[in-house]
Amino acid sequence: MTRGYEDSPRSARSLVAGAAGLTALALGGCSFKILRPPPARADWPDPVTPSSSQAKCTRSPAPPLLDTGVALTFGSLSYIERNSGTSRWFTPMTGLAAVPFLASAIYGFWNVGRCRQYQSLFTDQSQSPQN
Repeated sequence: MTRGYEDSPRSARSLVAGAAGLTALALGGCSFKILRPPPARADWPDPVTPSSSQAKCTRSPAPPLLDTGVALTFGSLSYIERNSGTSRWFTPMTGLAAVPFLASAIYGFWNVGRCRQYQSLFTDQSQSPQN
């Protein structure tokens, strides 16, 4: 076999790994794109009155959980393939592809927690006894 023939499957894998890694970096994560954060803490009503308006924010942990799953998948692939020799670019690209999803998951969990705190202000107000 010639040298060029042996390297062609590897170079194809390298190209696919590089494209997948760059695509993942460009796409980022769900939390960055679809999560609606709560207003800044300085804008929270204190005290909450019946005339206080409540801003919409994302309370569901689904987007950051999805980001966490994707980050774990890329991280696991990177770890599993580290010594396989399939491509010299596959391991670093899949490891690097996990980074934006991990950052998006952290951002998502942080904002979901803040949203729940914000919404609890209004829930506590509606459950307090009226005179």
